[in-house]
Amino acid sequence: MSTLPATVPVVEIAPDVLPHVRARGVEAVYRHVLESVPRLFPTFRSLHVSIEPDVAIKDYVFIVFEARVPIEDVPDYREAIKRWDGDYVAAYPAPRQEPFLLHLIREEA
Repeated sequence: MSTLPATVPVVEIAPDVLPHVRARGVEAVYRHVLESVPRLFPTFRSLHVSIEPDVAIKDYVFIVFEARVPIEDVPDYREAIKRWDGDYVAAYPAPRQEPFLLHLIREEA
């Protein structure tokens, strides 16, 4: 008999994300990064993916993954970011044309 998690994570992807990654030719990288969140942070509570414009550079945008995780499950923020960066760089080697960012938010229970 299988058990269900106490809560099901919320995944929200802004409607402009998929057309953007397709147009820029990075859909495979996007899908890899999207799939990496539950793999690297299995107890994540929510994930919001959006396109955010750079405040200084016109027509330059970031593909932002905002993941909320329990702080007790991710005690070392630097190590968590390092793991994500390593996975991202392996999936999207240089030269990179599209910046993918992780905002990792650790929350109390």
